[in-house]
Formats: sequence, structure tokens, C-alpha cells
Amino acid sequence: MTPLQSDSSVLKEIELYVASQTGFMLSGKRLDVLQRSVEELQRATKCNLFGYLQRLKTDKSTLDTLIEKLTVNETYFFRYAYQFQLLRDEIIPEVRSRLGMQRPDKQVP
Repeated sequence: MTPLQSDSSVLKEIELYVASQTGFMLSGKRLDVLQRSVEELQRATKCNLFGYLQRLKTDKSTLDTLIEKLTVNETYFFRYAYQFQLLRDEIIPEVRSRLGMQRPDKQVP
């Protein structure tokens, strides 16, 4: 990797680095979001693309900022009681049944 690499190869390296650090597998529209986010953050840090990649690898806050741009910082996962009830009353019993597992003796209220 050198400062003379094409922007597309540096962007691909950024994509692979983000994946190695986060497990994010970016494709399709998410790659477009990555490109736009990197361009925006690159301008904000006043780095060329290669410089931004180097900064990304050496400065955790730079990676954290990019991750914030790539993710939705809100979740509705298991926010409501009915979601737990659905798991307890329908999903888990169905999975256990398919696997031939007995219902546990003790239940959590």
C-alpha cells in the first residue's frame, strides 16, 4: 500500500479494514454509505484518502467515528415485554419441539 494507490483500491482497503475490526460485511447500498462517509470524514480530517486510511488504522477515535456513520445507533431489539413472551411461549417451545428436547422442569417467570 502506497500513497500512489488508486482511490478505489484504498477505499477497498478501508472496507476490508472496517470488516476486520467490526465484522461488518458491507455490500450494495452499504458500500455507497461507506464511500460517502469516508469522503465526508476525510474532508473533515483534511487528509487524502490514503492519509485517512493510515489515521483509521492508528487512531481508535477515527474508527469509532466511521462506525457511528455506518450504523444506526438505535435498537428496538427486546424492548417490549411481548417480544420476550413470544420467545418464551412460542418460539423456544417450537425450536425445542423440532429438536426433540423436553421442556425444562423449572420455568423463569
